[in-house]
Amino acid sequence: MRLTLRKILPTAIMVSALALSSRLVFGQQANVPQPSGHLPSCGTSMMVERSLAENPHLRANIAALEQQSADFMKKWQARHGAKSPLDTTLVIPVVVHIIHTNGSDNISKAQVDDALRIINEDFNRTSADTGAVTANFKPIVGTTKMVFRLATKDPNGNCTQGVTRTYSLLTNSAGENVKQLIGWPTERYYNIWVVGRIASGAGGYAFYPGTAPRQSQEGVVVLNTQFGSIGLSSRNNFSSRTMTHETGHFFNLPHTWGSTNVPGLASNCNVDDGVGDTPNTIGVQNQSCPLSMVSCGFLANVENYMDYSTCGRMFTAGQSLRMRTSAASNVGLRSNLWQASNLIATGTADPYQPPLCPPIAIYIPRISQGCGGKSIAVFGYAYNAPDDTTLTWKWISPTATVDTLYGKAASFVYTTPGIKSVKLILYNAAGADTVMVANAYRIIDTNGGLNSPFNEGFEADSFPSPSALPLTSRWYFDSGNRTWQRTKQASNRDTASLFIPLRQQPRNTTSQLFSPRISLTGMTRPVFLGFDHAFATAHDTANNRLVVSVSTDCGGQWQQIYIRTKSSSPKLNTNLGGLAITNGVFVPLANEWRTNYVSLDRYLTAGNISIRFEVFNQEGNAIYLDNINVGSNLVTDLDASISQISNPTFRIMPNPSGASLPTAEISSTTDGVANLLVYGITGQLLSDTKHLVSVGTNALTFPNHLSGLQSGTYIAKILMPDGAIAQQKWVVIP
Repeated sequence: MRLTLRKILPTAIMVSALALSSRLVFGQQANVPQPSGHLPSCGTSMMVERSLAENPHLRANIAALEQQSADFMKKWQARHGAKSPLDTTLVIPVVVHIIHTNGSDNISKAQVDDALRIINEDFNRTSADTGAVTANFKPIVGTTKMVFRLATKDPNGNCTQGVTRTYSLLTNSAGENVKQLIGWPTERYYNIWVVGRIASGAGGYAFYPGTAPRQSQEGVVVLNTQFGSIGLSSRNNFSSRTMTHETGHFFNLPHTWGSTNVPGLASNCNVDDGVGDTPNTIGVQNQSCPLSMVSCGFLANVENYMDYSTCGRMFTAGQSLRMRTSAASNVGLRSNLWQASNLIATGTADPYQPPLCPPIAIYIPRISQGCGGKSIAVFGYAYNAPDDTTLTWKWISPTATVDTLYGKAASFVYTTPGIKSVKLILYNAAGADTVMVANAYRIIDTNGGLNSPFNEGFEADSFPSPSALPLTSRWYFDSGNRTWQRTKQASNRDTASLFIPLRQQPRNTTSQLFSPRISLTGMTRPVFLGFDHAFATAHDTANNRLVVSVSTDCGGQWQQIYIRTKSSSPKLNTNLGGLAITNGVFVPLANEWRTNYVSLDRYLTAGNISIRFEVFNQEGNAIYLDNINVGSNLVTDLDASISQISNPTFRIMPNPSGASLPTAEISSTTDGVANLLVYGITGQLLSDTKHLVSVGTNALTFPNHLSGLQSGTYIAKILMPDGAIAQQKWVVIP
């Protein structure tokens, strides 16, 4: 049953009522998307139900925990009478696993400490805003008397700050997968995995005791933007109390409207949360704070940490008792966490004093490229010890002009080309750690490179590059994201191309392709970079990007020369005018490729250049590259290399044209889709639109975004569905 506010009983009697109030409801729940502008909410109900569906035997744990909870309370009553079991304090050892990509997602130790501070204040009724609880609920504010401490000993007994740091792209599509990367024994530590994005869209989730698929999966996965109140956290009440909410789930608290993820339903009045002093409620929708909200006939406890409000300030006394009973149960092995022997083993027993530990050295796993004779910065970080003046950084690279450097910020200079190694040694008064990176830097000969005109069609089976070639002549992929693959499934010329299956890559990651050094010596204006690409989006909210950049200093600095997105003109998409969404595997057809031209005239005086192709993945489909060229007269060369099946009649009317855009008149021998492309006189692509044509004469309208063109001469090209190509000069006058 559910007690109302008017029926709140003294503690000893309420304990008995709590044991009776155990009708938890688990129904199939979808992960309900949050309204625009709202922070991601809890995913516990969905994950628990999924686990129970896949492991039905775990449902017995729920019943066992409820029975053990009732038995526990009876024993306390028999032994202590009306004395509350919360007269004792339980210490819970904690380890925080930060899953990151070497950016801001590698959150600070200060943010971790802040998140633990908030949990401890909320579980012990010492938060500054506890006094602001409304008068109706102030009498039943509870204290769980649990203290959460970062472990000072790891599972092997080594000194630790209670924080691990793991580089993985899985941080951007996290779930149970990150628990396979790292995890400490869950019967000894409360494991928290902090990530960049949870694949289900949740802000965090936990398993109720005994409902995780395996014991090693007990714990909480939470966003770094909803972890604490500083650093990356959004800082508001909803974000800073996310870990309080999820820790409540970890100790067997459902949402105040029951074990679903759908607040606001009238039917929630018939669902029990297993707690005697939380009034029936439908739950707060839209992340608001309706303090006067009445639902199910009672004033709602919207300030409860287990609701979805933005003013969480309290647990009830009944919720506190329920969490303590779960902590005393062997279901999910919560009862082992606070045992005296485990506190000693994890270094969390009194007197608790985090020691100075030896540092753990990390060298950021990426290849950095530069010219011989230029300064190359070294990158790394330390954890498990304070990163302050007590820490000494020592860098060693035997082939540098100065082979040993000190300091967190340092840079080497190499005069000879090749792959360079770097060793980082970190030490403080407690000890030292060493990390060796054999392929830290790629140093390029400033005089090397391939001559222009240059072409790469990815036809060689040995691509990207035979190791016997000098560094200046090799293609290579970013070492942290080996996502580019050679394929013969699609090509805009010959038989092969490069592609990235973006659906198989973590969201919000970047894949890079680097060209050899290319010499422009002896070239005259105009000089172009030409390349073909094909892409289809997976859904209309994905904002994937293709960016092309040029470096004149062997990759030290890069300048963007081309960018395409879902909203650029033309769009990144190449299928059906960039409008189609392809849910299946995208393999481009012949008319789903786009040829791009970018001027390189500004780099003629640089001598040698490097080119970088970057793809930013936001849940797109596959993207393909083919036929990368550097040279002059690329438009003429391209047309000459394609066999024209017919010679269609192509006219632009009027031509010259004035303020109004002209019409393209084209004859077609088949029904299908035609591409109308418009280029500047120097070869840059200004527009690529697709039009449905039928047998006979067709009138194609030039796209509106060309209406602002300056006076001058342009080239209009038409690619017909039968493979025919024609082009005309188009003159724009005032």
